[in-house]
Amino acid sequence: MGLALAQVVISTRSLPVRIRQALNVESGLNDGLALPLLVLFLSLAGAGGSHTASNLAWFTIGQLTLGPAIGVAVGYLGSKLLTWSHGKGWIDESFLRLSALGLAIAAYASAEIVGGNGFIAAFAAGLTMGTVARSICSTLYHFAEAEGQLLIVITFVIFGAVILPKGLNGLSWQVLVYAILSLTVVRGLPVAISLAGKRLMWKSVGLIAWFGPRGIASIIYLLIAVNEGGLAAAPLIVDISAITIAASVLLHGASAAPLTRWYRRVYGSMAADSEMAESIEVTEMPTRSPMID
Repeated sequence: MGLALAQVVISTRSLPVRIRQALNVESGLNDGLALPLLVLFLSLAGAGGSHTASNLAWFTIGQLTLGPAIGVAVGYLGSKLLTWSHGKGWIDESFLRLSALGLAIAAYASAEIVGGNGFIAAFAAGLTMGTVARSICSTLYHFAEAEGQLLIVITFVIFGAVILPKGLNGLSWQVLVYAILSLTVVRGLPVAISLAGKRLMWKSVGLIAWFGPRGIASIIYLLIAVNEGGLAAAPLIVDISAITIAASVLLHGASAAPLTRWYRRVYGSMAADSEMAESIEVTEMPTRSPMID
């Protein structure tokens, strides 16, 4: 879901496999890897001075360990049960496609009941299911490409109808400046540093930085911060996040196709150079989206 607004980038066959694959993998992993840190810092910020270091430590450990443990357990047991039922002919394709959503909800609810983090549990359950239930994954992918895309659209509609108006009410030049910095320097610089030494063209680094660490999970993170963080600055966080996310939706969505065409021309004119880091052959992992030329 991380790359929902720029799917064309990873679906264009003529782009280097290494670039497309880096964006594809990052879009799937960044949400789950960033969430534990978000939970940790929210617990520290929301607690203030009302809790001891020991209490905060145990709370953090519970959030970061119970969620993954519950997610792995639900994902493993659910995958085995679904695979067995499918082999017996006890579940048809329609309900099998919905099973991924059911397991995600089960993992979320189970983790929340025992004091873990439901979002981390759902992420862990998905990773486990993709590993254990390989024989039925092709069917589950259809859900991600059909019903899953519908859920993404609904999320954006709710964001525009409920959250964005609040952000626009608090719009100021400071908020606007931060949104611009967040979409450029704040994320572009870490990407450039992480790719240092890879011998990529600056154009490749720029493309990854622009379309990389972002996505629909930002809306979920905002809701977590406001509803569970207990932060005094929650209204300001809503204003800043709403404007930043709205700017991302507009700019990344509008620039995906033209920037993909531009980069394809740049790479095509230099692809004959076998020494290019972008041209190094790698095993291409399958993607759920149909490839285009």
